[in-house]
Amino acid sequence: MVDGWQVATKRRGRRAPAKDGGLHGAIGFRTSSCQAAKLKAARFEGDDCCHPFSDDVDAATEEEQKMFVMMTERVEARVREQASRLRDSDFFRQVRDSAAGALERARESLLVPAVAAGEDECGGSSGSTSTGRLLCLGVGSTQVSQSSVLQLALAWLLAESLGLRARAWSDPQMRPADRSVGLALGFKALPPATALKEYFDEATPTLLFMPHCDRALYEGALAGGSDSDRHRRLAATVILGNSFRLYVERDELRVLPSGSPGAPGERNWIREVEPMASEWALPSYAPCEEAFNDLSLVGFVTAGRHVETQPAH
Repeated sequence: MVDGWQVATKRRGRRAPAKDGGLHGAIGFRTSSCQAAKLKAARFEGDDCCHPFSDDVDAATEEEQKMFVMMTERVEARVREQASRLRDSDFFRQVRDSAAGALERARESLLVPAVAAGEDECGGSSGSTSTGRLLCLGVGSTQVSQSSVLQLALAWLLAESLGLRARAWSDPQMRPADRSVGLALGFKALPPATALKEYFDEATPTLLFMPHCDRALYEGALAGGSDSDRHRRLAATVILGNSFRLYVERDELRVLPSGSPGAPGERNWIREVEPMASEWALPSYAPCEEAFNDLSLVGFVTAGRHVETQPAH
């Protein structure tokens, strides 16, 4: 556990890094080409995350540089391909409409005006939304996980369709190739230890994209500060992630023993914020249910929790 992050393989279908030295193995890169500039942008100082790239960026061969570029392009193409499939699905339309409604309510509570947004990169109109931010946590590595590819594709589609130009992501499993791909899609990579502190702005509506994260990470996003500070921050927040309602029900049934993954921490933040939370259940995505199953949108604008199965307007 690192600052609330569970770095073990916690998601179904995610593979461990390959050990054969191939594209998933150790490959380096140089800093003498334009491709290497992408790599520099994809690294941050003080990075203590484990990844398959050598710290000695000058020790790699040209062939290894080419392998890195090819791998990055291949992963980006996969993300864009899945985004194209998602865009035409009922699943995406319902998620987009629900997120737009939740962000609009957050915007109204903060008295932040929406701004007109033009045509998005995906070829659709982004409508009348959007002053706001998007922060993705726990997506994992698109280099090794198909679920991660789908989750980043959905996050990118949401950012484009809702006009969320300020976007970032963070995960301990990220590799330089992931950061390079994210950068191509407009996502800044943030260090896991400081992502929430760096990106939260209680004056700006923020969509936290956290599908299937560990409970400790959700509670880390909810905790901190005085009651008034926390309420202001939550009023600006919409979470796309695990159902808070299901967490509360499991707590009441004592399904999970104390200290186990999914059990509440010393202070049960999810239960504490429940009275001011509104929750909308999201549909499943049949082509890959494990990427998006059992997800909800949770907002903190109106008092009293309710659950809807239809898109929020």
